[in-house]
Amino acid sequence: MKNFILSLFILSSCVNSNNENSTLTFKGSNTSSKFVTDLSKIYNKNRSGKIKVEGGGSEDAIKDFIRGDLFYLNSSRKLKSFEIKYVEDLHEKKVKEVIIALDAIAIIVNTRLGISELNLTQIENIF
Repeated sequence: MKNFILSLFILSSCVNSNNENSTLTFKGSNTSSKFVTDLSKIYNKNRSGKIKVEGGGSEDAIKDFIRGDLFYLNSSRKLKSFEIKYVEDLHEKKVKEVIIALDAIAIIVNTRLGISELNLTQIENIF
């Protein structure tokens, strides 16, 4: 529930209060697209300013963000320090990353295989 409340706050704080009819476009991660879309639907019900969500993938959104074609993005990876520096230097704007959710992977092995543990290299090789 903390992630939902935090995310809703982030979305609501992004709308420009000077222009109530503005539309903000979040583009990016297909992984988080449904989550951000669901939040935007809740937000959009009670506001004249709207949030629009597009997928397309983190990498494409980050490229658009670096070019200055996009001001808000949802990414399933952190921006690299050189990406942040480039955007800040080129566009003279401060980049702020806000984590709205975390994901994890659980590796479950059938006990009949006789494997009691896997190290990271073994897991990487599986995937």
